[in-house]
Amino acid sequence: MFRATARSPTTPGRYARRTRSTVASDYLLHMHREREWARAVVRDAASRYLASRRDRVDAFVDRHFSFAGTLRLHRRTIGWDLLRVPANLLLAPATFGLAVLGRIAARVGLAGAAAWLGRHRPAFETEMAREVSWLVTTELLQLPCVQPCRAHADDALLEMILADPRLSARLNAAGVLPADARERIAATIAGYAERARRRRRSPPGAWRAAWAPYGSSTRHPE
Repeated sequence: MFRATARSPTTPGRYARRTRSTVASDYLLHMHREREWARAVVRDAASRYLASRRDRVDAFVDRHFSFAGTLRLHRRTIGWDLLRVPANLLLAPATFGLAVLGRIAARVGLAGAAAWLGRHRPAFETEMAREVSWLVTTELLQLPCVQPCRAHADDALLEMILADPRLSARLNAAGVLPADARERIAATIAGYAERARRRRRSPPGAWRAAWAPYGSSTRHPE
């Protein structure tokens, strides 16, 4: 009789252990579902973001890498680059050698040495390279960027994530976020939606007219 009672699943110790196990399993399952949900939201937003960037490539190239655009770039960046470019050409063999050593270090598992070699290559950053990096990041990708004496805070990818109906519905639910945070998120989403509506309404002729002062033969992204 004693054995049957000790083995019974209704004993307090066994019941408490099963309860804790059930709670832990439910929690882990909930966390797994939340991660899958968040992953799906970010994956879908990233797909829309990449598609929107592809639509901007032709206009970006026409504006900055046509003959007139290249002249504007060189006019803005001329200066110390006249010395940096020849110096980089002279240092090219050393830079290439360190790059090869970094690859070898990474292959043999010396991640720290590979990272150090990647950070300490003998080359001078040119104003042209910095300007192109700024234009690609802020104008084509529309992502945050910080450079000396200037910064860009807009984040098109974050806007697309926040504009996802699944996320906006959850963030604006009462009790999930403070009221002021919900208002800021709602304003961001509303601003993004309004810009998207304006882009959809603007005809190709008006879009080209807006770019006409730059002298580029851009195409309207369909």
